[in-house]
Amino acid sequence: MSVYVHGALIIGGACVVAAVILLLVFRFGEHERRESNNDVNGLMFAIVGVLYAIVVGFVVTAQWENVGNARDAAAQEANGLVRLHWAAAALPADRAAQVRTLAQRYGTVVRDQEWPAMAAGRPVGPAGQRLLNQLAHAAQPPGDLGDTQAGDLSAGIGDVLQGRQQRLTLARQNLSGMMWFVLVAGGVLTVALAYLFGVPNRVAHLVMVVSLVGTVTLLLYACFQLQYPFGPATHLRPTDLTSALRLLSAST
Repeated sequence: MSVYVHGALIIGGACVVAAVILLLVFRFGEHERRESNNDVNGLMFAIVGVLYAIVVGFVVTAQWENVGNARDAAAQEANGLVRLHWAAAALPADRAAQVRTLAQRYGTVVRDQEWPAMAAGRPVGPAGQRLLNQLAHAAQPPGDLGDTQAGDLSAGIGDVLQGRQQRLTLARQNLSGMMWFVLVAGGVLTVALAYLFGVPNRVAHLVMVVSLVGTVTLLLYACFQLQYPFGPATHLRPTDLTSALRLLSAST
């Protein structure tokens, strides 16, 4: 199911539930009592709403930064493979061929196996790490190699290692249980205060509450999806890695 269809169903369901609850409040609640508390309730609603907006804004911003960091990590990893491929020219012919073959095999495993696993929220298998260990061993510069060539080899394998570590770390990160408690409890409290208003026009009150519930649910759904930087909502694809593999294949 598309993430947009899934989100629309969740938001629509929440709005229907909110409308039913408000109709029950209309049916069994005392309008005069709720209307008499409008001033106090309005002040509380404003305070809670502002605090909740700050928290949600902070979470969404942090999660979106993680998406950018994941994109940068994948690009660093891909660039490291390309750099390592060219730096291998300074090695003996057999070692250079081994490094280039391992680099291409590693990139293929990341693109075809690890990336779909991260997108589905599953742990990656050991194949990528095993190939990377072999690649790092094969790319060790010999003692008689010049400083510039040795530096290029070390920088290339360092970029791959660092990019991979950051990519896998971001793929495993998600919001803590405490943060989810704050987000959900804050949303429920904000919506609950909207039910306590006494609005003469019931249709207007219904539209206001349903709109508020839809907005809060949308924000919570965005927080849920953005905690997975390689998930379907971010459209983060292995574009840099695919370009790197194409270059490696063309120059082999």
